[in-house]
Amino acid sequence: MFILYGRVPVCINRDVDNEHSCSNCNSNGVNVAVYRSYYHVFFLPVFPAGVKSAEITCPNCRESKWFKGQAALYEKATRTPLYFYSGVLILAGIMLLFFIHIIFGI
Repeated sequence: MFILYGRVPVCINRDVDNEHSCSNCNSNGVNVAVYRSYYHVFFLPVFPAGVKSAEITCPNCRESKWFKGQAALYEKATRTPLYFYSGVLILAGIMLLFFIHIIFGI
């Protein structure tokens, strides 16, 4: 039997922070991307895995930046999308229909 499963990292939020400037090229604003991984079976997301991570880069010189506490704020403010739980929701729906069928005979 051939089962496709694995873990995939996905960007769940992108933003531009205009309050900070690049120390390398003095460009105003930095790009912020927040990533989260999820486990999948047959390319259907089952549940999130690991922790969120933020990547802050300069749009001009592409150098990665680290602003103390700024990455943590973006990680905390970004919510995990509901579709990361779609496998669990589908399984719960099938189980609910099964129990309704057994209990009520519908």
